[in-house]
Amino acid sequence: MPSGPFNPTASDRTPRVTIAVDGVEYTQVKEYSYESNILNLGDPFRVTFGSVDGDYGSGIALGQLVNLYVTAPAVEGGQKVEKLRGRVTGLEMASDMASGTNLSVTGADLGWHLTNTPGPLWLNLKRATWEKLLKDVLDASWKFQGVRFENDTNRKAKVVRGREMVTLGIQRANNFKAVLPPIQFEPGQMVADVLVHYARLGKMLVNVSADGYLQIFNPRYDTPALYTFHFHESDSADRRKNNVKSVRRSEAIDGKYTDVICVGTVVLPPRFQNVENPNRGKFLTQQRTNLVVNCDPAPAAQFQWFRLWAST
Repeated sequence: MPSGPFNPTASDRTPRVTIAVDGVEYTQVKEYSYESNILNLGDPFRVTFGSVDGDYGSGIALGQLVNLYVTAPAVEGGQKVEKLRGRVTGLEMASDMASGTNLSVTGADLGWHLTNTPGPLWLNLKRATWEKLLKDVLDASWKFQGVRFENDTNRKAKVVRGREMVTLGIQRANNFKAVLPPIQFEPGQMVADVLVHYARLGKMLVNVSADGYLQIFNPRYDTPALYTFHFHESDSADRRKNNVKSVRRSEAIDGKYTDVICVGTVVLPPRFQNVENPNRGKFLTQQRTNLVVNCDPAPAAQFQWFRLWAST
């Protein structure tokens, strides 16, 4: 499959994917899947390409740096746009008489390091800033390009459609110096567990940009929508606006709770702990919502779950 700019007169307007592994580009991609979720660390991808004489892609190894590019006629004039920078996390070779030999490469963005690496055991930080925390937990071998406290640069790089997108926000450099609550890594705690927890306390998200920056930022709600999806019925007057081929809608009860309990402790703990009451100095508040799940043939059923949020 060719790489590079699209011919604007070509009839094939299908987006194309290429990957570069440690600088070596592979263009003959037959199938691909790619996820981009602003709430995730380690966005996954998978590409499959044909192998010539069982030899194509033999230079790809687990753990290598990989870049994933998408080329589409409607984006940047058909130029390659980097969508992900990460690591090769899986390889699978398959061969049969019908389709020959194919190599599937799976990977994830650099956030994979954060979700799969335990933090420094018993590292204890008091009055630490984001700058200090990140310096202590990020390893240079992970190849993060740096840290950003905004997402505007990433949005521009990933979704601009042949025009400059006006950046309304500014980099929140002050967050870099913000003092965090006391931090200690316990056995089994991944780096991502701590980063995401303390980011949530500041109402921030944590992810990795397309060009390999760790991002810790407040989401913005003042930016205009860049796309509109249309999927109207065949007899609708707006059916000519349709730009979606198929739709699937799914719902799940995961993450929906009827009772939310907020647990906290006093700023100054009791001078003498009461052996009869080990929870002295702790408090909680509770909020209840109604979650009704329709159960056939029963008319309705009330389900109750509890979610704990710890705060100090």
